[in-house]
Amino acid sequence: MPHRLFLPCLVLGVASCASLPTVTRGTLAETAPARVESFTPEALAEKLSTYPEGRWIVAEAGSLKCGVDVYKYEYFTVDGRGQETTASAALMIPTGSGAECSGPRPVVGGLHGTVTDRNYNLADFSGTNQASPRAMAFAGSFASEGYIVVAPNYAGFDTSPLDYHPYLNLDQQSKDVIDALAAARLVLAELDVPASEKLFLTGFSQGGTVTMATHRALQQSGMPATASVAGSGAFPIIAIADDIFRGGVLQGSTLYFPLSTRSYQEAYGDIYERPEELFNPMYAAGVPSALPTRETFPKLVADKVLPASAVFEELSPEDLQGLSPQLQEILKSGSPPQDPPSLAATYAQGFGSDALFNNAYRLAYLEDVLANPDGASPVFTDGEPPMQAGSALRRAYIRNDLRGWTPSTPFVMCSGQDDPAVPYRLSTAVMLRYWTQGRTAAPPGLVSAIDFETPATPGDPIADLRQKFAAERDQIIAAQGKEAMIAGYHTQMLPKYCYTAARRYFDTMK
Repeated sequence: MPHRLFLPCLVLGVASCASLPTVTRGTLAETAPARVESFTPEALAEKLSTYPEGRWIVAEAGSLKCGVDVYKYEYFTVDGRGQETTASAALMIPTGSGAECSGPRPVVGGLHGTVTDRNYNLADFSGTNQASPRAMAFAGSFASEGYIVVAPNYAGFDTSPLDYHPYLNLDQQSKDVIDALAAARLVLAELDVPASEKLFLTGFSQGGTVTMATHRALQQSGMPATASVAGSGAFPIIAIADDIFRGGVLQGSTLYFPLSTRSYQEAYGDIYERPEELFNPMYAAGVPSALPTRETFPKLVADKVLPASAVFEELSPEDLQGLSPQLQEILKSGSPPQDPPSLAATYAQGFGSDALFNNAYRLAYLEDVLANPDGASPVFTDGEPPMQAGSALRRAYIRNDLRGWTPSTPFVMCSGQDDPAVPYRLSTAVMLRYWTQGRTAAPPGLVSAIDFETPATPGDPIADLRQKFAAERDQIIAAQGKEAMIAGYHTQMLPKYCYTAARRYFDTMK
């Protein structure tokens, strides 16, 4: 279906701007967006060759087709409470005389994953910003292949005035992306750069979650994306959170919870009256304002602002006395769980004496899980999230859960079964089942999933990527052991395969 994002009011699904005279969402917060970089294909390839994923992109491409001009712009959007604020984004424009590099080019929304650096800026290619590797990867994987890339930094990062990030507030985050796309069209008009009506969305980790949320929001506005590929995102959010509280503590959880509890406290105001209700005393004062930060995560750990990996306290048999038999069973089998075996070591790291959450809060949360169970966790029943919850944090996760809709344009999920940060069985597998049965089933072929742990089948268009993934995985295991492979699975190995699969998929619809 054709896609246009020229008018911010239309992007919002508002029939007339006259009814909202003060709305500035999706407009530029500055008059002259600046060009900050200009690369020839050769110069971009040289830049990419300075780090591992970049070298992989260059090798996979053979030779880059287009040069890339990079602009930075600021735009009006909303914060977690729906109040006006600003955020910044990078706009990457293909250049050159080739057919792919000029004329009306399709747009890709490149949506980044969870980061902690307050200065994160996808228009910074210097190599000194935490965003530089992802910025170069977006340029190499998409812009150099003929796509105009819009890469929002999100509210709370770079020049945004917010002192927090609306993490996994998916109403805000989808609006943020839509506003960045609308403002990018205004920049393109100023630069007299034509864009086609094709809009693709892709992201990994948090970016995968935001990809799905934005695809849903655009569809609900009557302006669906052409297609999206969401990499390893947390989609059924409440199911994943419940599993963590049972004991399946995921890699990165000491970042996810500080970010999401602050985000939801700002948006809904009821997560806690005092941080001590949730967090252990040694962390309660620092957690609410810890992230994003200009400090490194190791410094936060050294200063005892956040724990390195311990989310929950280790429980003794005495701790279980007096609890309901059902809760005792959860805690005996899940503190930490041993299944699947590939993630047992990851789960074990989530427990320790200096844990993020206090024990009383975890037990109260789990009592609510028993009273108001999720339909996909710990086993798939009806696949639906709970209708209600007594826990304010669970209510926030339910509010941002990504079930309850069905895509009307192609949607692909990309992941791997050994992902220690976003479990395949609780995210991609749940959504795939949810969208292939009953009232929520999508038309055949509209929704699909890539699991890079699954071998290629005849006619598989990404058979070579599957083979390369398996070879890289096995090489790391042989050289460093399986735990080392798992440690880098989500952050270093899987993203480049999902982004490359996304570009190849988008190429079929250009």
